[in-house]
Amino acid sequence: MTQKRKLVSKLFVAVVVLTLVSCCFLASTFARYTSGGSGRGTVNVATWKITGEGEGQINAQFNQLSPSMDEYDNSNPRTHSTAPVLVATITYEIDVNGILTLTVGEETITKTAANWGTYDEEQIKGLFDIQLYTSTTDGAAVSVDGLTAYTKAINVPAATSGTYYVYAVVTWSSDVEGKTGTDADTRDTWVGANVTSVGYELSYTFVQDSELPE
Repeated sequence: MTQKRKLVSKLFVAVVVLTLVSCCFLASTFARYTSGGSGRGTVNVATWKITGEGEGQINAQFNQLSPSMDEYDNSNPRTHSTAPVLVATITYEIDVNGILTLTVGEETITKTAANWGTYDEEQIKGLFDIQLYTSTTDGAAVSVDGLTAYTKAINVPAATSGTYYVYAVVTWSSDVEGKTGTDADTRDTWVGANVTSVGYELSYTFVQDSELPE
């Protein structure tokens, strides 16, 4: 009986010791500073806003055009041009560099005659030429002297905004394709009697040319 009491006493003491040790560890865990949190990272998107006439296509309408009324003087080929016509307004706001490209596509001749007479389609097309011009300012009355002739892609710097006004001039050249003087007059007369319009496909692209961050 005495031995049992001693055993129980020893077991009780052991349980108390283990309990105290466990409490020390738990107390240490609960007393430690522990912090947590959550956040959000945000990346701003570089601005790329381009607006213009219908999906990159340009619509142009010109007034009537005739050949030059001058007589051939055996030296200077005769030409006659339309006034500059506004064919596109392209507005941009960009955070990266851009390249604006203007393209003149297929030329078409609309005629009433059933055939090309003594000429061919390429000869008649060769009489007409279109030149594009650009300006960063708009004006009710403009001349080619105040415009920049478009010859290659326009590099537009980043972090800029503005507008490009695109103008077109169509020129009728009489003395071309090996025909001058009276021969050219005869051909011009045929065009005036049989051709109703000359059209061009015009388009533009505005393409990204740098990255952020660099």
